[in-house]
Amino acid sequence: MLGRLAAAGLPVPERLIAGDMVERGKPDPEPYRRGAELLGLTPAECIVVEDAPSGIGAGIAAGCRVLGVLGTHEAHELHQATWIAPSLASVRAYLVADGLELMFASVAR
Repeated sequence: MLGRLAAAGLPVPERLIAGDMVERGKPDPEPYRRGAELLGLTPAECIVVEDAPSGIGAGIAAGCRVLGVLGTHEAHELHQATWIAPSLASVRAYLVADGLELMFASVAR
């Protein structure tokens, strides 16, 4: 995982959950539950960003809201997601008084 981040020229996050850090990976919700715990948040306070049905299912099973992003699967395959966006370029997140609000340039459903 760290090698892929380095190869892409991306910085390594301060907090990270990788596949070798969990007993059960996706589609089990453990990675998302562990990630929320690492951040000191409840799963309900987190938004999972996923492009695969199994990851979306894992995020929902963990108790998170899920942003499904088109690319590797079609919209009908990501139907369980809380939101579906055509790409991350179309998503804008804003902090508002009572939490986080997501806005989309265009939304696929």
